[in-house]
Amino acid sequence: MLEILLVEIGGGLGAVARYSIGKKVKEKNRFNLPVSTMIINISGSFLLGICIVKLYNPSAKLLLQTGFIGGFTTFSTFMVEGYSLYKTSDVKLCFKFFVMTIVLGVAAFTSAVFIFR
Repeated sequence: MLEILLVEIGGGLGAVARYSIGKKVKEKNRFNLPVSTMIINISGSFLLGICIVKLYNPSAKLLLQTGFIGGFTTFSTFMVEGYSLYKTSDVKLCFKFFVMTIVLGVAAFTSAVFIFR
């Protein structure tokens, strides 16, 4: 029961953080790319890298890795926004969005692991 509660609390906080950051970034976004989703997923990858090397407590892992980062990052929004770019016939921009998010996400995760280990 405690495990579910930890994931629930972390997930709720992560979702609220994603919504708040996404809203602020969208207000200032001057690019055709869905920058808020990129920022959220890349920073979430970085946070996950830190958690992987710094968290040893199983409860902390459930709260932060599974809950918060799971609620914060958003693969489904990533897919929907990429598909929206594709539907508007902007295939180059769609490809750029997918590649940049994945490459920068992997780079952020790897950087965090190397920096914080």
